[in-house]
Amino acid sequence: MSIKNSHILILSDTNQSNFSSYLSKYIKDAKVVTTPFNQLMQVLINPTHAVWQQHYALIIFWANPKSLFPDLEKTLIGKHEMLHVKNFFLRLIDKAERVLFTGFENYPNGFYSQFENISSHNRYALNMMLTSISMESPGVVSYLPGYYSPVVKGLHAVSEDLWYLSKTAWHRTVTDRMASFVADMWKQWHGLSVKLIITDLDDTLWGGIVGDDGWEQLRLGGHDAVGESFSDTQQQLLIWKKRGILLAIASKNDEETALQAIDRHPEMKLRKADFSTWRINWEDKALNIQSIITELNIGAQHTLFMDDNPVERYRVAQAFPDMIVPNLPANKLEVPAFLRSLSCIPATGVLTNEDMHRAELYVAEQQRKNSMTAFSGIDEWIQSLNTVVSIEKLSHQNLTRAAQLLNKTNQMNLRTRRLSEDALWNWSQTPGQAFYTAHVHDKFGDAGLTGLIGVSIHDDELFVEDFVLSCRVMGRGIEETLMNFIISLMTEWQLSNVKVACLLTPKNKPCRDFFSRYLLSDSHEWVFDSKARFVVSGIQCNVIDFN
Repeated sequence: MSIKNSHILILSDTNQSNFSSYLSKYIKDAKVVTTPFNQLMQVLINPTHAVWQQHYALIIFWANPKSLFPDLEKTLIGKHEMLHVKNFFLRLIDKAERVLFTGFENYPNGFYSQFENISSHNRYALNMMLTSISMESPGVVSYLPGYYSPVVKGLHAVSEDLWYLSKTAWHRTVTDRMASFVADMWKQWHGLSVKLIITDLDDTLWGGIVGDDGWEQLRLGGHDAVGESFSDTQQQLLIWKKRGILLAIASKNDEETALQAIDRHPEMKLRKADFSTWRINWEDKALNIQSIITELNIGAQHTLFMDDNPVERYRVAQAFPDMIVPNLPANKLEVPAFLRSLSCIPATGVLTNEDMHRAELYVAEQQRKNSMTAFSGIDEWIQSLNTVVSIEKLSHQNLTRAAQLLNKTNQMNLRTRRLSEDALWNWSQTPGQAFYTAHVHDKFGDAGLTGLIGVSIHDDELFVEDFVLSCRVMGRGIEETLMNFIISLMTEWQLSNVKVACLLTPKNKPCRDFFSRYLLSDSHEWVFDSKARFVVSGIQCNVIDFN
């Protein structure tokens, strides 16, 4: 993966070269900077140090908490020391888009001598302080899993050999696992994680060939090691589905026979309702997969394909170079653990309401598309949807979803501006600037927060900084509704006109085409005065009180 700002700083009092190498492996093109061994405090207290000349996408603090306060295991920490530690972390927030740190905890017996135990009082007080910082800075500061967390649990964590040879505190298995954990969070922050899993059926979701054996004879669940492993594979897919990842089927099979197995087999963890769509036929799988991702409007780079057959995997990987096509273990008993180890599917991170209900959103969208056939024209169809657009100012409650939409949307995106949650919030609170969100609902369901507007005042002009709309609601009159709202702001604020300037990208042609329908311009700039009206019927627009 490649991100515009991929600078990562590791602040540590031990040798983190192994951790740095693993991070670079999992986050390609990341520029990882580490502090020299035994130089942590020299870096922290020197604001002119070379590491502070760069703003970081991520700062990782993985160090002995005694680096900040040497007497943690002896003295009860007071208000002065607590403020010292808190101010340290607050300064880090100013230097990065995100900060990760380990919690304060005791380390296992036999660990190297500089990590004496912290008193329980101090440990509790410091962890509560870090929790409060996280709550005050949503999406900016997060915990890294510590020694006793499930991420590290069960591993041979401490390596005395590495400590004495190179002052490396943790075993490579731990640094590898931690780097994978960070990469998972990184992908979710930058919208690079898997959104869709397309799976085969025979010998992938169950054991056996349903067309030959019949669904009653499939190996699935029960008192059978292989059957139990297939059941656990389905359980893992179900967990991911509940986290907002869509599931689909691409299988060479008779559709009626395969669906009968899904509906009737008592050990099936997944049922038809868990799959957003399927292609069960004898056609080329690559063509079926192309049909699926087109229907769901999800790119190949956000799609994972599961198939036990290496020939089919090779065919799909060749057809879609950006698609994730893992080589599933031939031993079926190893597949569940293999799936849990995949770093391309985040196991952690912030989930919005839209993430958790993504499957339902796609089902509703398919119902909308099917309803179009009953109407002779687009205007009549739009009126039939009974759409309600609710517009409100950016708030802490909708900040996470707003930043997610701003950073992931490409097609209906006026200027393709990318901002972290913190940067977006600070921008919206600057005088002369405002940011609004649009929530769309119709008779088929709630599409969620799917529109964004960012405006700023320049002299006597209202400049549109951001005009963003999810592809799920494009072409349904929402664009016109948002523009009418912008013009109403211009009138309310007694400004002379609205200026829209599009920054061209390879993907935002739909946005340019929308504005060009109203005023043609070779320079891709449009100016609207108070008389401008964008005609749309059948949509109710509710502007929520901003006071």
